[in-house]
Amino acid sequence: MFRYVAIIPYALVRAVSVRIGKAALVILLCVFALFGTDAAAHSPHDKITGLAVSPGFETDQTLFCTLVHYTTFILKSEDGGLTWQPSQIDFPHLHPSCLVLSPDFVLDGVAFLGTDQGHVFKSTDSGSSWESMVAQPLETTINHIALSPVYNTDQTLFVASSGVGIFKSTDGGTTWITCNTGLGDLRVNEIAISPAFDTDQTLFAATEHGFYKSTDSGATWFNPLTSGAKQFIATSVALSPTFDVDQIVYVGARYWGVFRSDDGGSNWIWRGAGLSDLDTNCVMLSPSFDTDQTLFLATREAVHKSTDAGTNWTPIEQGLAVKATQTNDHYWTFGFSPAFATDQTVFLAGWEGVHKSRDDTTAWRQLNVFSQRFVRGLAISPEYGTDGTVFAATYGGGVYRSEDHGDTWLSRCTGLEGIYVAAIEVSPELPTDSTVFVGNSKGLERSTIAGNSWNLIDVNPNDSVYIRSLAISPDFASDRTLIGGNGSEGTYELYLSTDGGTTFDPIAADFDGAYSLQFSPNWSTDQTIYAGTNKGIYRTLDGSTTWDFLGLTDEDILGLALSPAYPTDGIVFVGSRETGVYRSTDFGATWDSISNGITDPVIESVRVSPDFPTDGTLFAATKTRGVFMSTDSGDTWTNAGLEGKFVRHLVVSPEYTTDQTLYAGSWDGVYRTEDNCATWERVLRLHRWDDQSEYIEKNSYWTVYRDPLASARRLVYANEYGARAGMMISGETFKWIGAKAPFAGIARIYIDGVHQTDVD
Repeated sequence: MFRYVAIIPYALVRAVSVRIGKAALVILLCVFALFGTDAAAHSPHDKITGLAVSPGFETDQTLFCTLVHYTTFILKSEDGGLTWQPSQIDFPHLHPSCLVLSPDFVLDGVAFLGTDQGHVFKSTDSGSSWESMVAQPLETTINHIALSPVYNTDQTLFVASSGVGIFKSTDGGTTWITCNTGLGDLRVNEIAISPAFDTDQTLFAATEHGFYKSTDSGATWFNPLTSGAKQFIATSVALSPTFDVDQIVYVGARYWGVFRSDDGGSNWIWRGAGLSDLDTNCVMLSPSFDTDQTLFLATREAVHKSTDAGTNWTPIEQGLAVKATQTNDHYWTFGFSPAFATDQTVFLAGWEGVHKSRDDTTAWRQLNVFSQRFVRGLAISPEYGTDGTVFAATYGGGVYRSEDHGDTWLSRCTGLEGIYVAAIEVSPELPTDSTVFVGNSKGLERSTIAGNSWNLIDVNPNDSVYIRSLAISPDFASDRTLIGGNGSEGTYELYLSTDGGTTFDPIAADFDGAYSLQFSPNWSTDQTIYAGTNKGIYRTLDGSTTWDFLGLTDEDILGLALSPAYPTDGIVFVGSRETGVYRSTDFGATWDSISNGITDPVIESVRVSPDFPTDGTLFAATKTRGVFMSTDSGDTWTNAGLEGKFVRHLVVSPEYTTDQTLYAGSWDGVYRTEDNCATWERVLRLHRWDDQSEYIEKNSYWTVYRDPLASARRLVYANEYGARAGMMISGETFKWIGAKAPFAGIARIYIDGVHQTDVD
């Protein structure tokens, strides 16, 4: 397995000059595909709120981060951050705010998680499952959780909150007491516990009104400051690993940088000289601070390092880039390998994701946190039994197509403007008209040659359009009708086309986002469409002119499916982001909860068998527990496989009765079953990078070139000797997919610093 690939264009200058005169060689960098493991983020939508490194990182290479995206993730890596998998937890609307591992995590598997709504969760199986540890949420943000250094024996931990002070547990989080005497209800940003806590009972709190100390295990608090610092907002506090001997404390301060105390917090010296930004979010000390005198500082807009205990600071920003305009708060916290003294590994978390340095922070590399193999949409040919065609839409990898029943896949992104695809649908006449639509942040794109090339449709030139859901009329061949749900901040919630996607009519509705859309099988006569929205379920009976609310108030309806016999049986199924599956047998007039047997209330997708009226079979995809199946119209459910997987989308073969085939789009690719869910196989596991990926590190020699025939309609080129591009990856097979040209040059490929081959 390789870890790092470098692409270095090269040529003998004399040969190049002779062959192409004044022009230097040109290297076109197009697309890379990796066969193996996954991951990637979409900046700036990879906001990392928490980071925790295993105390056994040197051997287990394990770390966690918390990601706030369109849904919440706790991500776990077991290869030092190269690849990530969701660590499952059932709280769809809670955003994680902090994360901490037990000092004995390698043995006890204990981790704690705080959220922005006052919940504290605990895992005792290394993040595989989580349990809420507070009967009533604190109704405030949990800013920090600190565990005793001897947690395995005293089971003691502290929770810092916004506005209600500090809470303490001495039984591993089962029961809690407040410990705010002398502290009040201040906002507490961080807690630091003495490494000799079992004997000195000392801990510190960074608060909105400065720095507080307790020497009786939090029973009482006082401000020890006597000189050397003004009143400040303390954002972070860090103790020397040998605090019991040297009494060294550092405090990060809003607008003041950092202060240091050598007497346990009584007297302070300002240590902010040389910092380019004094708005400190975090100060952390190297695990070997007593010998290397190294500490790190993260501010809103900068990252610094000191190797002389804070006397002098050096910016360490190579490889970092501010990519978001939504915030000026970019860098938040660090995580260290316990073997930092030898492996020099440190992690940085913030708005732009997770960065890693393995070379004494000479340079940072952004880690691929959000999987580019995350499949957000699947579409299957109506003649799947004969043509074997399936499409997969991914978040960052564009579109893939298989024409052999999922055995092999090819990237189909030529001319595709937006590679972060949210929805995909195929024409009911795909075998003859070859029409495919995708929705993404660019709006809507259409292919009339089965995905071999794409054209962007200008849905609304005067407004913001992000098509997150799509549905196509069952009579598309004759009526040319499709509808898209707009998930942006634009004026209109829906867009309807009656000319095959050439033009669209905007439709305003009472909901803000349509997560799922479905035409009635009898659309040509009943003009009915259902919409699963952020405010429940809606329906139109007049072709989308007006929409009526049908119930499930304020539910996020992600999944939606109608019985093939809907015109006569009136059966509709919906999946909620919070409360499972619902069924209506009266065309949506009333709804019954039908989640008996489903162990995860977050339903991402619902699909019915094409022979549902006779076999009563339907499927539900969940965020944490894979796929569930019912054979009695939803009365009872059983787990149908992929337990523990985040499954976003399902598609059922139109020949399901005979071929027993179902596809599941998941966090890490596409899975297929051909035996009615008895076994599953991962059939799409490609990881693809476009040249635009921020995870490909390029030096200044590279230039963007717009090309409507290129993947994502652009490529980059270099025409100077010495141009370099590289990336951190993990896999078994690596392919460079690009174009040849008479003016192009040669690239030399290195893997882990060793020359492998040349690409001409």
